[in-house]
Amino acid sequence: MTSDEAMALIEAALDYCKHRRKLLTNADRDDDALAIDHEFEEWLHPQGGVLPLMPCPRPEEA
Repeated sequence: MTSDEAMALIEAALDYCKHRRKLLTNADRDDDALAIDHEFEEWLHPQGGVLPLMPCPRPEEA
């Protein structure tokens, strides 16, 4: 996966997270919305504006 692909994946995950939180809040499921906030806290509010991501090596071809 390229850096651009990784960024697009992260952006899509955050967009989904924000949309899901809004739906849960509108359905009076505040506890579930809060759980999503906690799960994605570091992504939603990165310290220093940078997400500390760890690269995952590709599995060796069999």
